[in-house]
Amino acid sequence: MAFGLRYYAELQSKFKGSLWRVEISERDYAGPSEEMRFEGGKPLEITWERRGDEFFVPIKASEATINILCAENFQYIGLFTSDPRRFRVSVMRNGALYWRGYIVADLYSESFTAPIPKMRRALMIPIPLSSIKWRIFSGAVPMIWR
Repeated sequence: MAFGLRYYAELQSKFKGSLWRVEISERDYAGPSEEMRFEGGKPLEITWERRGDEFFVPIKASEATINILCAENFQYIGLFTSDPRRFRVSVMRNGALYWRGYIVADLYSESFTAPIPKMRRALMIPIPLSSIKWRIFSGAVPMIWR
């Protein structure tokens, strides 16, 4: 049961300047690896469960939340699988293994961000206010310009 590198991403930490690398490996995969891009204010977050006395608890539950940018819809839909040990995630800090776990498929989601349309240049023509002739009327329409 060999794991082949499927996806990877790197980032430089603002705190202490550590180099972080996230690798997602797939069981029995032997193809090219694809670079991912981190997204958001917290691209990588690892939380450790705290229970009782740290000395007498040799195994601690933990989880990693990874926010990556999807360039296309359903780009990473292959990560959503019923096999709980198909994709292994390794988090490296300065080249040393820091955290390792498996992808839980029920937590995979993609956010939708609508693209911002670019305004046409023709719609942004400045109109000088001195060229507008203002007339004040009483009634339903208080101002009319030509």
